[in-house]
Amino acid sequence: MILALALFTLGACAGLMYDGVSRAIMLIMAILLLFVSWVLFSEVDIFSFFIFAGHLLALSSGYLTGLYIQRRSP
Repeated sequence: MILALALFTLGACAGLMYDGVSRAIMLIMAILLLFVSWVLFSEVDIFSFFIFAGHLLALSSGYLTGLYIQRRSP
């Protein structure tokens, strides 16, 4: 749960960046963090794929939220 919140925050921060290169670097680092934490902190079996997908969903929804906020602000 804490990892999902951290990934949501990282995604929102990446979405709020104006520079595309910095945004891409932050997203790549967040995905690497997600993968490494998935391998280290969980047993890799069929059920952990659902947890991995949920964390990926948290990252992508945070990214879309950040993009929405960035486009909406003047």
